[in-house]
Amino acid sequence: MSERALYKRLARIVPWLVAIAILIWLFSTVPRRELALALARVPVPLYLALVVGHVGATLCTDGLACLVTIRYAVTARSLHYLDMISIRAVTYFLGLVNYGVGQGGIAYLLHQRHAVPLPEAFGCILLMGGINVSLVAAAAAAGLVFGGAPADPTLRIIVLTLACMFPTYLAVVAIRPPFLARIRLLQPLFEAGLKGNLVGLLARTPHVFILLLGHFLAMRVFGVRPSPGQTLTLLPLVFFVAVVPVSPFGLGTAQATAVALFAPLAAWPTADGRKAAVLAYSLSFQILGMIVQALLGVAFLRRVTRTGRLDLRDSR
Repeated sequence: MSERALYKRLARIVPWLVAIAILIWLFSTVPRRELALALARVPVPLYLALVVGHVGATLCTDGLACLVTIRYAVTARSLHYLDMISIRAVTYFLGLVNYGVGQGGIAYLLHQRHAVPLPEAFGCILLMGGINVSLVAAAAAAGLVFGGAPADPTLRIIVLTLACMFPTYLAVVAIRPPFLARIRLLQPLFEAGLKGNLVGLLARTPHVFILLLGHFLAMRVFGVRPSPGQTLTLLPLVFFVAVVPVSPFGLGTAQATAVALFAPLAAWPTADGRKAAVLAYSLSFQILGMIVQALLGVAFLRRVTRTGRLDLRDSR
């Protein structure tokens, strides 16, 4: 086996080993009896309806945000809402492999199906990524304003650093540093300008709200009761850890972070019970959500593959 082939194989295997190791460690710290009790108290039909509604609302709001942002970035007028919904549903399915694969899938489908040049397509992804990061950072800042600042000094510094990313991003877009503006990949970000980014932020706000609300409600089903301010401050940390590609889908890393941050906020009498409630919420909400995303991806796959190629670039 060549060195390159070995590296590729390890790149596929190691993230799974990381996820398995973290989950084994988590389950070793939580008694099975407490975990079973946490799951037994869940009203299953209501919880399943919450998961399906959350994924559906996430898809609808994400599709709208992507549509608005892409139209600003490449001056596209032929890409319609249902087209974007279909693309996002399919790339949710691809995202089950890796978050980056899902994002790259958007660029690929925009290029293959809608004639957007690859540099501009990837630039759109970068623009949406910048908007996502800055808006999640803004949520953390709002959480601080509403009294959600964590007591731990180190954690407070991390949250404050995250909150500072929002104004920093907008400042870079407004200043438009020449050495960055000349990079073709970054051009959609600067071509959208401050106005385009603000419009993108506005369009993305319902999506981030749905993400936060879904997790907030799911936690309450399991007896985990953070305040709105704590939810705004702490959930962005879980989101950021989940997209770091050290484990597939953020499995393990997201659960470990959620347990560390939210276990003290669970309304259970014992420490083991509190950890079990957060682990049960985090793992079940993610796995059930992934199943629904996969079903949506398969449902929309045929529509995406049969769609004719459209040229979204305005005629000059």
